[in-house]
Amino acid sequence: MYVAHDGPGFWLRRTTWESTCARVVGIGELTGPAPYYGNPPVLADVYSLDGRLKEELASLPVPGTFKTWRQIEPPRWASHAILRSLDDTIVAAALVRHDRRKGGSADDQAMRVELGVPYTRRTEAKAIGARWDPARKVWWIASTNKEALAKALKSRLLPS
Repeated sequence: MYVAHDGPGFWLRRTTWESTCARVVGIGELTGPAPYYGNPPVLADVYSLDGRLKEELASLPVPGTFKTWRQIEPPRWASHAILRSLDDTIVAAALVRHDRRKGGSADDQAMRVELGVPYTRRTEAKAIGARWDPARKVWWIASTNKEALAKALKSRLLPS
């Protein structure tokens, strides 16, 4: 479904779900052949059928998608609901946390939002609370640090 839609944003129902639907908001890197594409992490926001958010960034298993998942049209309420942006940086951090192939601890790498900081702006990055990862050569902020994330967004240090 992801490949057919050129990315996230489509809606699903699971055959065993009673009164919920989900909007796929992020999918990890596809590394293998169809139908499972290397079992990348899949994240979705789960809603009640009347539009109440029930669970954010729920991990959906890729195996069994042909038998247990059904694509649905967006619910009627979706056109006027405030839905998560598909380029939300929190989704990228959550995908890393859920990607079993990458290893690493949830505390160490998963809860990070990577920044786009040129060398000339490193002092500014430090001032807002960003930290340098020498192994990955990237500045980052903990995804739980909302104040620092807001400053990074305002300073245009988040990658586009």
